[in-house]
Amino acid sequence: MKKKQSDIFIGIICVCLIVLTVFAVYNYENTGADSTPETPGFIIHESNEKLSNVYKAYHELLSEAVNEFGFGSRDVDINGNTTLFKGVIYAELIDFNDDRMPELLYIIGRESSFLDVDCFIYGYSEDSIILHGNYTYLSLGLHTSIRIIESRTGTKYLYIGRGMAEHWVETYYSLNNNQWMEVLNRSYMAHHEGWNWFINDINVNKHEYENALEVYFEFIESRRIDKFEDNYETVNNVLKILEEG
Repeated sequence: MKKKQSDIFIGIICVCLIVLTVFAVYNYENTGADSTPETPGFIIHESNEKLSNVYKAYHELLSEAVNEFGFGSRDVDINGNTTLFKGVIYAELIDFNDDRMPELLYIIGRESSFLDVDCFIYGYSEDSIILHGNYTYLSLGLHTSIRIIESRTGTKYLYIGRGMAEHWVETYYSLNNNQWMEVLNRSYMAHHEGWNWFINDINVNKHEYENALEVYFEFIESRRIDKFEDNYETVNNVLKILEEG
């Protein structure tokens, strides 16, 4: 009985080997011995190599800024208040258009009594660095706010808001087909009869103004990047990522 069971088991193994052999021969004949199948790993390798070149270029760019202006630090104004920021006070890698190729944003503080900062956004295309945006003399002491806005689609926007309580202007920028552009401009202004609300310089009602972010961006969240006392380490962190990349 045991011998019969052993013979059956051996027979099953033989049948399996025959089927596998036939399948291998069929596959060889239909694909061809000289054919080169697609290799996803090679595509990923190319992508990693390009990203490595981008990181190298960004690292050189940010290092030059740090060498020229120094790392972010607080300064003392003429009244002895430690409220001023100078040097490279913020840096971040942000994939604005969700194409898996990040842009480099960094902010430099100027030595002035108005908390002036310069904001730069660089991208990479056709093996060269591109200056997408350069926003200078943003006076945080005069009610300027810098934020990153994220949408449900993954697109991110740079937000710069400026003004006073009676007059506020906010502009949203992002990438479209690798072109940096102003996407939306919102503003409001007080006058003797009430308020005027504007979207892209067109007078709208308050409801349209308040719902513009949802309509234009499918808005998810907003985060401030101008709280520099909490962000000094971002520059070191980004340099380290770029160096290791």
